[in-house]
Amino acid sequence: RDRRALLRLVADGTLVVGALEQIGPHGIPKGGAVVFAAGDDGWEQIATLRDDRASEDGPGAFGRAVALDGDTVIVGAPWAEDGDETPGATYVSLGAGAGDGTPDGSVGTDRSAGEWTETARLVPDGAGDGADAGGGRLDGDTAVVGAPGGDSAGAGFVFVRAGDEWRQRTTLTPAVGHGRDDEDYVGSSVALDGTTALLGAWGDDDPTGFYGGAAYAFERVDGDWIPETRLAASDGDRTDVFGSDVALWGDRALVGAEHDEDPNGEDAGVSDLFGRDEAGEWRQTAKLVPADADPTDLFGTSVALSGRRGFVGAIYGETEDGNTDAGSVSVFSV
Repeated sequence: RDRRALLRLVADGTLVVGALEQIGPHGIPKGGAVVFAAGDDGWEQIATLRDDRASEDGPGAFGRAVALDGDTVIVGAPWAEDGDETPGATYVSLGAGAGDGTPDGSVGTDRSAGEWTETARLVPDGAGDGADAGGGRLDGDTAVVGAPGGDSAGAGFVFVRAGDEWRQRTTLTPAVGHGRDDEDYVGSSVALDGTTALLGAWGDDDPTGFYGGAAYAFERVDGDWIPETRLAASDGDRTDVFGSDVALWGDRALVGAEHDEDPNGEDAGVSDLFGRDEAGEWRQTAKLVPADADPTDLFGTSVALSGRRGFVGAIYGETEDGNTDAGSVSVFSV
C-alpha cells in the first residue's frame, strides 16, 4: 500500500505525480512529488517538490498522497517527524500564477511559470504519535487531512486557508452512535468536494464484520462540519476492506473495496457507487466490476470521479497487452 505512486490530474493542464521512493541527497528514499504541465509537445516536467525537513535517518514517505486544486498542491508525508513524535504532515506548495484571483490566473510576482514554493506544513493537533497523517484532499481554501493511526480510531482534520495562513478548524469523527475501535482506521482515505467530505475506514467492523470497512460522510452547514451518515455496501462482507479509497463528485461517491471476492474470486475487489437523493439520503446505486477481473487484482485500490466518469485502479490488474500484475485503471460511465 505504501509503495504506490498516486496521480491527480486537473482540467487546467497540470499533473502531479507522487514519487514515494525517490532517492534523496543522502541515498535514502525521501520521496518527492513531480509536477508536469501540458504543452504543445505533450507533458513537460516543470518542478520536483521535496521535504527539505526530512531527517537523514529515515524516510517520511513524502509523496504517498498528493492533491491539486488550481495552483495549490498538497503532498502527504505520513511518517514525517514533529519534535519527538512522528504524527505525519501535509505540505502545501503554491505555484507561480496563484493567489490573486484575477481571471487569467496571473499574479504580480517575480516567480516564473513552473516555480513552486512551499508555503505551509500542516500537522494535525491531536492526531498523536504514529497517526500517519498526510493523506489529504484540497478544495479551494479548505483541506481535509486523514490521520488513520495514532492513539485513536482515526479521524479527519479540516484546515482552512485565510490569506497566507492555514489554520486547523475542526476534527471529523463518526457520530456518537457509530462505535469506534482502535483499528477502524478512519481517515485512511479522504475525499472532499465543496461542502461534503468523505472518510474511508477500511478497518471498521460495523456493520459487515472484521475489516469489512465503512465510509463516513460529513456536511458543512453554516461553517460547522456535521456527521451525516455511514456508507456501507449492501452486500458487504468481512475482510472486504470497503473504504480502501474514496472519491466524491457532487452528489455521488465512489468507494473501493479492494479485497471483496464477489463476483471474481478472492481479493479481486470491487467499487461501489452511491448517490444522494432529493431528501439528502445516500443510497448505493451501482457496483463497478471490470469484465476481465481476476482473483488478487485488488480492484478498488484507488478510485476517482470526474463528471460522468469513474476511474478505478487495480494494483495487480492485467494491462491490455497482457502484462499481468502490472496494474491497471478501468474507466466507467457512471
